[in-house]
Amino acid sequence: KAKGKKLLGLACGGGQQGPVFAMNGYETTIMDFSESQLEKDRQVADREGLSLITVQADMTKTFPFADQSFDIIFCPVSNVYIENLDTMWREAYRVLKKGGLLMVGYMNPWIYMYDGEDVWEHPEKELSLAYHLPFNSRQLEAEGRINIDPAYGYEFSHTLEEQIRGQLKQGFAMIDFYESKDKNNRLSAFGSDYLANLSIKL
Repeated sequence: KAKGKKLLGLACGGGQQGPVFAMNGYETTIMDFSESQLEKDRQVADREGLSLITVQADMTKTFPFADQSFDIIFCPVSNVYIENLDTMWREAYRVLKKGGLLMVGYMNPWIYMYDGEDVWEHPEKELSLAYHLPFNSRQLEAEGRINIDPAYGYEFSHTLEEQIRGQLKQGFAMIDFYESKDKNNRLSAFGSDYLANLSIKL
């Protein structure tokens, strides 16, 4: 079923998911803002003898693809790095064929109420609520409350309304939903830290 299906990996560079899709027969295009992440995809593709296209572009702007170019869009947990999701949903809908699928993962917003450094770097420390939602690391840095490592970039929590209703408003219909936990994240003892859904373009 994968053969001949055109798949867009949206902001999923890094040499992980893209080569797996290509290996399974999808005509795979990986779009990412980071050229270094795309280079990892090319390295893995060359090493494994895979055919894979890489495109450097910003998912907060118009995607560099024609209408109805893809059968599937896969977006891992990457929209946490953009502040506004509207363009992403609109463009994903535009470049998908009718009946095309959007698979997207995202963070459960409640995890941003806790200090990330305490969560990951100080396992002995008792956790306490630190931030209001929505979490906006750019704003918090401007207020002098946190320091952001440029290697990781700014992160933004999004409401479930922004994530799910944002898709529905563009014309998608959600057909499946999934929750999961990162066993390495001690917050997962209290609830699911990852969410994902599958939507179809009607």
